Amino acid sequence: MESQEPTESVNPDRNLVTLLQYVATSSSQSIIAYQAGHAPEDSVPTAVSYSDLLYMAHANAQLLQRLCPLPEKNAEERRVVLLCLDNILDSIVWFWSAVIAGILPAISTASILEPDRSDYLSHLRILLKDPLCIVHRSLSGANGSRDFAARLPVERTTSQSLAAMSRSMSPLPLSSHSSRFDPAVLMLTSGTTGKAKAVQLSHGQILASLAGKAKSGRSHGDGPCLNWIGMDHVACLTEIHLFAMYMGLSQVHLPAEEVLSSPVQLLNMVSRHRASRTFAPHSFLAKLSRELESEQTSSLGGDLDLRCLRWLGSGGEANMVDVCERLQTQLEKYSACKDIIVPGFGMTETCAGCIYNTNCPTYDRDQNHQHASAGESISGLQFRVRLRDGKSSSEFANTGQVGLLELSGDVVFDRYYNDRESTVASFTDDDWFTTGDLACVNQDGQVSLQGRSKDTMIINGAKYSPNELERHLERELIEGAVPNSFCCFSTLAQSSDTEQIVVAYLPSIEEDDTRIQTKTRNRIVDVVGIHTSSSAIVLPLKAMDLKPSAFGKLPRGAIKTAFENGAYNQELRKASEAYAVDHDVAGGTTSPLEVLVCRVVQEHFDVVKEPHVGVQTSILLLGATSMDLIKIGRLISNRLQLCERLTLSQILRNPTPRRLAAVIEGFGKKDGAGSLVVTLRSDGRQTPLWLVHPGVGEILVFMNIVRLIDDRRVYAFRAEGLDSGVSPFASLDELLDCYFNHLKAVQPTGPYAIAGYSFGSMIAFELCKRLEAAGNVVIYCGCWNLPPHIKHRMRQLGWVECLANLFHFTELMGQGQAMHQIPLLRQIPKQEAVAHLRALSDSARWVELGLSEDEYVRWADLASSLQRLAQDYEPRGRVRSMDVFVADPLKEVAVDREDWVKNKLSRWREFADDVQFHDVPGEHYSMLDEINVSQFARKLKDILEAREGRIRHVSSAAPRFGPAHNT
Repeated sequence: MESQEPTESVNPDRNLVTLLQYVATSSSQSIIAYQAGHAPEDSVPTAVSYSDLLYMAHANAQLLQRLCPLPEKNAEERRVVLLCLDNILDSIVWFWSAVIAGILPAISTASILEPDRSDYLSHLRILLKDPLCIVHRSLSGANGSRDFAARLPVERTTSQSLAAMSRSMSPLPLSSHSSRFDPAVLMLTSGTTGKAKAVQLSHGQILASLAGKAKSGRSHGDGPCLNWIGMDHVACLTEIHLFAMYMGLSQVHLPAEEVLSSPVQLLNMVSRHRASRTFAPHSFLAKLSRELESEQTSSLGGDLDLRCLRWLGSGGEANMVDVCERLQTQLEKYSACKDIIVPGFGMTETCAGCIYNTNCPTYDRDQNHQHASAGESISGLQFRVRLRDGKSSSEFANTGQVGLLELSGDVVFDRYYNDRESTVASFTDDDWFTTGDLACVNQDGQVSLQGRSKDTMIINGAKYSPNELERHLERELIEGAVPNSFCCFSTLAQSSDTEQIVVAYLPSIEEDDTRIQTKTRNRIVDVVGIHTSSSAIVLPLKAMDLKPSAFGKLPRGAIKTAFENGAYNQELRKASEAYAVDHDVAGGTTSPLEVLVCRVVQEHFDVVKEPHVGVQTSILLLGATSMDLIKIGRLISNRLQLCERLTLSQILRNPTPRRLAAVIEGFGKKDGAGSLVVTLRSDGRQTPLWLVHPGVGEILVFMNIVRLIDDRRVYAFRAEGLDSGVSPFASLDELLDCYFNHLKAVQPTGPYAIAGYSFGSMIAFELCKRLEAAGNVVIYCGCWNLPPHIKHRMRQLGWVECLANLFHFTELMGQGQAMHQIPLLRQIPKQEAVAHLRALSDSARWVELGLSEDEYVRWADLASSLQRLAQDYEPRGRVRSMDVFVADPLKEVAVDREDWVKNKLSRWREFADDVQFHDVPGEHYSMLDEINVSQFARKLKDILEAREGRIRHVSSAAPRFGPAHNT
């Protein structure tokens, strides 16, 4: 049965409180929220009925009214509460608590409390007029939360707290005096496109938007709305959360990291919950389509059924029609209905979607569009296209003419909170909102977006300001670049899923200085990666070819137009050749074998992404993931038909084509035991960083972060025993003696910086103790999500558990699927256990990895031997300082982060004089994944720089180290 639009008791003339009251008293539907850090298929979600939500919010509202008394006359002076919570369920609860209390909620996340967001927080404190900051109790001591004079620490909502509430609470009377014109919520912009603004959405605007969405030309099913986007994003608030309530539907919320790491999980959860509506940006849909096309779909449910899905919304960036067509065909194999993908246009200022294309891809295919049209407007919105840029211009576009898109109507906001200057600049003289987008309207009344008049870059659905990125580059004082000469913009290639950043700059060096030119290029790519989680095309230009502005800035618009017209192809070729020369041995020659290895690496990374791979190019710095390294080894072995296969160990120790060629030429010769130390980055002036492997012994987990660590050498310990013929350590003391000696051989003098991931944290702690006992300076002892007391956990991990973890670690199967097999695996021999898991795993991935069953047996042997070394480990002694990075714990060791920090990680205070705790996104196994690593790297960089700053007064001389090498 189709859901019906709410009755007259909920309409735009009322307010949001009446919406919650209506759905709580007339519907049995609920909010279903999955916990971050656990795969949805393996966890039990928390369910909160709308009735329970009303009870909780009303009780909290009474507390908020005591803390923030309402103004007697002027509603505009009501207090703001800033929500800095790290899960969506609590964000929902406290959003409604504030709305019912008549207080103005500003929705954000706990991530803004990180140390590197201090400027953003200072701006928010002024913008929001010293708001009350609501944080989880476990984060109430975080550096960022201390920036707010008024803080309210709150507990997390759990199934247990819900049960207690239901027993102890009785219904409370409801009342609300908010009018439809009163502000309901503030949605914060990220600050990536300039100073953050607070978009003020009113009760009436939101309800008008929901009414328009409900009538938007597409039948809405009666299944839940499914979301995986944070509550701080307007698409979550209005497209899913409030829309589900307006339609009397349940809603399901998934952790973003679980969906981003495996896009097919979105389809699994749609099928499991019979969801009728969900949302995803185009770059995600393209990734999903590629996964389905490659048929690496072992994670898809065997009974996947998508006939329930009526609306797969997509916005935030251009939708390519060929991707939509391909995905539509793929989804129809699982019974999805026709034209399931709904591209659209919307902004925070319009309560998300306000223009929808409900006939994609059929309409766009028939019109031979390359990009899907945005569609038609909902009720409550009027739009126009103005030809001239000027707030008082009255010349408007005819059909097919491109101009500035402007909006008006009940669904459009009327101001930015406490920011009159931005408000005035955003509206025309006749009060139409200027979107900053270029558009045209065709003969069918369909809106097509044609780019932006404002300087904004959209990368994977996220907006970035080129001006802000230029400022980041300028602050770095990059060698080889003229100060203040950077020009950033984005471009969309026809074959690309999303826009790509281009950085043009003026070199300060001679054209033939290839060494500095390459160093400049690499540094620019590093900075762009840290701030946007994406790569960049670097374009060195000549000053004589340009006419800088009066302020010395390069002309962005002219450079972008010339770039897209191919005017700089010669400059790009020269830059590529310079990069090539620097990565080849000067004056040397290349052998046919070296050329072949270069070609394989270049083909793998795609010539568009990496214009040249030279014999001295480090594969590790090309953005290689662990899977890339394994694939490259297999491709080279197959291309050359080698009798011996290149191992992962050999690639890690010899990461350039020249050194790999030397390894291949030496096949059949004895090369001695494998090396414990792998050089992951060989250049840099700051204190080298040492990384210690986790319990599986491998260092693949560090591949993502190495690309983002700049200006310092990076070494990693790789466990002995991974290579054939090498025995693992017999005791922990033997391991520590060996690691300490290798560390000192590579870096004889300090200062030292050492971090361990998981199991490696214990080794890092012990090495730091030994270094300090010997009189060395250790500036950084890093513990990445491991408590000091680990022996009980180590005793739980036998050979079978290690094997299951390896199959999850190498992405052959989900963690839950692997762990489910443990009881059976305990009953069969090792070889049969591997064969059993292989039969259940992704067969294409198995071939891709190129590892044999014997190699998995040996790998599990090593991993279990490492766990045994620590089965009787008792931490003793102290180090001067320690930085503990906190991710979501495994469910076997703690209930949640609060429990993890309070009862486990906090014990490090017994073993260090100064312990700092730093929250990072993700859970134990995903904290260094691609979706989380940028934030992790930024935090690590800030901490290392701060720790280095504390010792600079000791000696003004920069530390000197011997030549970079592998031992």
